[in-house]
Amino acid sequence: MSRRIPPPGGTVHDTVRLRSDWRPGDGDLIVDLHRRGYAPEGARFGGAFPDYVGETVREARLDAPGH
Repeated sequence: MSRRIPPPGGTVHDTVRLRSDWRPGDGDLIVDLHRRGYAPEGARFGGAFPDYVGETVREARLDAPGH
């Protein structure tokens, strides 16, 4: 399932979609989004932070059937 959510201002961008199913590569995307999103916060979120996010995603077993 997926649905479009209009951003503030009412414009809709086809590149933004919310979905409830897990797809191959989503875990890597989550790690990358955290890495890029937190990069401006400085060294505190560099280094081992992406590894921590990846470990958390793996431990949550989001890719397991039924999740």
